[in-house]
Amino acid sequence: MLAKGLDLRPSNMKRLLMLSLLVVFGVAGAQAQTAVGGTVTHFANTSMLKPPAGDKIAVIEWEDLECPACSHAFPIVHEAVKHYNIPLVRYDFMIPGHTWSKQAEIEARYMQDNFGMDYATEYRREVFASQYKIASVDDLNRFTLQFLQAHGGKQLPFVMDPKYLAEVQTDHNLGMKLGLMETPTIVVVTAKEWIQVKDPMQLYAAIDKAEADIGMKSTARSSNDSSSALPTTDSAPAETQTASAPAPSPTPAVPAPTPAVPAEQAQESSHTGMYVAIGVGALVVGGAVVLMMKRKSSV
Repeated sequence: MLAKGLDLRPSNMKRLLMLSLLVVFGVAGAQAQTAVGGTVTHFANTSMLKPPAGDKIAVIEWEDLECPACSHAFPIVHEAVKHYNIPLVRYDFMIPGHTWSKQAEIEARYMQDNFGMDYATEYRREVFASQYKIASVDDLNRFTLQFLQAHGGKQLPFVMDPKYLAEVQTDHNLGMKLGLMETPTIVVVTAKEWIQVKDPMQLYAAIDKAEADIGMKSTARSSNDSSSALPTTDSAPAETQTASAPAPSPTPAVPAPTPAVPAEQAQESSHTGMYVAIGVGALVVGGAVVLMMKRKSSV
């Protein structure tokens, strides 16, 4: 059935073989991305995984202020970008079932626009550090009021401009477009590749690799020195995103710990697509050859 209407003369077999190889290596090349600290996620759309204009390398992160794993990653990520003097592109991603993170993210956006980026970053830092004390929106309101009083006596508006909710929602929708499944999602990006960081403790190794791949001289210390700068807190499990629509749903988040593996082994996951494609190509060519041999034997 496969060969019906297909010209399997020897003169056409070479063409068929070349076409199969082009398909095989074309598909394999599209999968040449890597991860450290776990298996690379097969994202849906990676068009946003690139550095800001004018930068050669950057760290991109999606986080949720109610996510314990994000709390663990926050100091590591911010110390790393400071250490290497590279930009951090941060996005909000609302996990279904989290009761107060959306409001906290909206308030952080307001602070960023009106009080400055450093002020908003400090607010996020202290929210993460105080997660254990915040169980509801009322708890968050009390925490935010205390934070504002302790940091210059500033105030939030009685009615928040809806543009800040829209900004948070835009970030969330971008994560859905990516096919994001967990927070934090951390990716080191250059113009030629991206490296997903499944274990934040492997972030320094990922940045070192990215800089080496683009021939960029590292501004950081050696890997032995930089590893000593990392916090020694226990790793927290990533939070799994199970929503299929852009808007968050009340489905509870499910913890999904990811096992850490050496960085040099993580590249194996990027070859999975290549192996599948080679197998498909081999089946096509092998089937064609067998059919040709049967056709000759019947003549």
